[in-house]
Amino acid sequence: MMQNQRGLTLIELMIAMLLSALVILAATQLFTTNQQLFMTQQIASRVMDDGQLVLRFIGSDMRQAGYSGGALPSYSGVVFGGAGGSDDGDPSDQVAVRFNGNQDCQGTVSPTSVTITNLYFVNGNGELMCDGSLSADPVALVEGVEAMRVMYGLDMAGDGEIGPIRFMDATAAQGVSRPVVAIRLAILMAEESNALPVNEERTWHVLDREITTGKDQVLRRIFTSTFMLRSMDWEQI
Repeated sequence: MMQNQRGLTLIELMIAMLLSALVILAATQLFTTNQQLFMTQQIASRVMDDGQLVLRFIGSDMRQAGYSGGALPSYSGVVFGGAGGSDDGDPSDQVAVRFNGNQDCQGTVSPTSVTITNLYFVNGNGELMCDGSLSADPVALVEGVEAMRVMYGLDMAGDGEIGPIRFMDATAAQGVSRPVVAIRLAILMAEESNALPVNEERTWHVLDREITTGKDQVLRRIFTSTFMLRSMDWEQI
């Protein structure tokens, strides 16, 4: 009569340990992959939110640029040149808009309507800065701005109607005695994280400007929008 087998042989034990290790390894890889995917989605969501926030901040001012409180604007909605005016830069431009109102881009309020100039630029830390004429020092609004390009649409016909519009940079626009009727804005947003895969070298087209990035772990997105200036002197168009 055969005796009942008790326990496991060494080979069976090693096979069981190997299968258990494979199951644990697969579960760990699945957890790591899901965690990386979740972090990537969070980063992408933050970049999208920040990009839309930049467009909303600057776009709000651009839409009211030139507003003077009267039937016709008494000044241009775009300020060119100098440290406090719209100017070209590399990789980021700065843009200054002017309008009549009670509050600048920093939230400082005037008790009466005054002429306000808001200057937007990107500092060395990649922060979108706002310098309002009612406030003392500029403040950071949004982080992660790698490049900002601004182009100005000038009405070139002089026929009393908007168009045709020619877009040019600040240097060229301030040398042409034609009204600015539109502003085109593009920003390259970026956020770095070790959870992201390593990118290959790539060239980004921020309107007419090319930005080349190397191998890194940075998620980038370009946001572009064109804003028509609502307040303008039709006698000049």
